[in-house]
Amino acid sequence: KKYPVEPTPDKALVMASVAPEVVVEGTVAAPLGGDALVEGTVVSDPLGGDSVVAGTVVGADHPALLSLPSGIRYIRAPQLGHLRTSPLTSTDAVVDVFALDRSLFDAANAAKRRVHVCNGNPGTLTVEESLCANCGLCILPWTAFLFLGYCAPQVRNACCAPHKDMHWPPWAEHALIVTDKGVVGRRRTRPDRDRGSKLEHYQRDVNAIAWDGFDVDKIEVRRYSEDKGCYICDDPPLHPDPLSYLLGFGILFPCFWKVLCKPTTPGLYHAKIVSAHQTEVSHGDSSVDLNTAEISLIALARTPEDLLESLRAAKAKYEAPAAAAMDRSHAPPPATSGDSGPKMAVRGGCSVM
Repeated sequence: KKYPVEPTPDKALVMASVAPEVVVEGTVAAPLGGDALVEGTVVSDPLGGDSVVAGTVVGADHPALLSLPSGIRYIRAPQLGHLRTSPLTSTDAVVDVFALDRSLFDAANAAKRRVHVCNGNPGTLTVEESLCANCGLCILPWTAFLFLGYCAPQVRNACCAPHKDMHWPPWAEHALIVTDKGVVGRRRTRPDRDRGSKLEHYQRDVNAIAWDGFDVDKIEVRRYSEDKGCYICDDPPLHPDPLSYLLGFGILFPCFWKVLCKPTTPGLYHAKIVSAHQTEVSHGDSSVDLNTAEISLIALARTPEDLLESLRAAKAKYEAPAAAAMDRSHAPPPATSGDSGPKMAVRGGCSVM
């Protein structure tokens, strides 16, 4: 039975089916097996109390989860350095969804167009791995020896791979999915490639991170309109960034960064959630540590403050019970040669982009 109510300040933004006290703007969780939630109505909650609908209805078997490729696993907190995972299923309870904003997305495409010659990767909101994007042209003595290496990507991007806007993605309404077990999103802001579940986590389009697998306080956020004009002896946040270009100066390595071009659209920001576990990827005699899972977020409709506060509240509510449930229900996968040390070693020449 449904009763019309007047939303009150303490209930208008309440997410009620699993965590009535967690405040998440614009969404409410649907009780499993319960009545459909309709805006402006009160629906009984399985754990007791009433819930006021404030926006999008979410719950188990959510379309956002049903549309994901198979084989996705939550990356958990490492235990003695070993990788631990748990499967993502369509029955996981969705407790919040973050969507993209179309006007901010268009502004991001416009910003990417202005820095495309240096950042490359047409048709996406990503930045290519190159000396030009990572370092710039003013790092002595490397500039003198590697001048062609610095300039070649710019010539290619200008002549052979011109800018293309990224199309509005089919997952725009659920760019970040928050479940009772963790967060799910795209590793890069680009069209999905459907590269298959047999690839390593860092090679997949979609990553998931369990609540115990990341620290909310370590989420990097770059607010473009509030960004500084230069960075002295300090690494710029989320560098290299797909929507801006910074020129580095220094000897042997950059110690000063000058922001040459950046978006100025109010409300446009770039955030990244990364897993605590890292994967060591070896190429011949060299190796690099990559985040086993990460989620890149550009042009979200909700503010960065809302993002961080919502994730912090949900993590406080769900981390302990989710970890306990994963420990009971899912035994860790068999150890491999890559799981024998503090990091998982992967050898090969696979591209990480």
